[in-house]
Amino acid sequence: MVSSYTARNRLNKQGTGDNTNTWGDVLNAGVFELIDAALDGWTTVPVNGPVTLTSLNGGADQARERVLKLTGTGGTVTLPNVEKSYLVWNAGSGNMIVSVGGASTVTLEPGDKLPILTEGVGVYGLALGGLSLKNYIDAAILATTGSLPATTGNEGKTLVVRSGAWTPSQIALSEVIGYRRRRLIHQKEF
Repeated sequence: MVSSYTARNRLNKQGTGDNTNTWGDVLNAGVFELIDAALDGWTTVPVNGPVTLTSLNGGADQARERVLKLTGTGGTVTLPNVEKSYLVWNAGSGNMIVSVGGASTVTLEPGDKLPILTEGVGVYGLALGGLSLKNYIDAAILATTGSLPATTGNEGKTLVVRSGAWTPSQIALSEVIGYRRRRLIHQKEF
């Protein structure tokens, strides 16, 4: 019989009677090592324009790895059109667009780290209420206050809601120490 390969992770399915006296080597390299990569593997992919991830039957490739670290100036990364989930980190300097060639894509800005899913037709990122996480948080904040304070002049400050509005504030060390002290006293009471 002739060996074949699984659809999603391209693992070697040895045919009956194939690889006499060497089947263990094929099993270790063509299945177990590749399963390990598919579950927890990590690869760095330079992206300076359009890139299609390598996808090989029974051998090491980029598309099988669970974590994709994208570096470079940005571009479109095309995944194989099979069901798979990834953790993707844009460690580059420009936007990265992840696609399988369909209409649904995910754009990662520099520094973004997102779980990404594909059913082989579209690509989907983390979403709440039909919105990306960033848009969901923005919508929740803006629905409450109508606007956010300017960033210029507010570096190193936290946002605190006071009288129904977001206010940039420095947290004093005494507030943190006082909070910790109150928490410890409260824990001792029980």
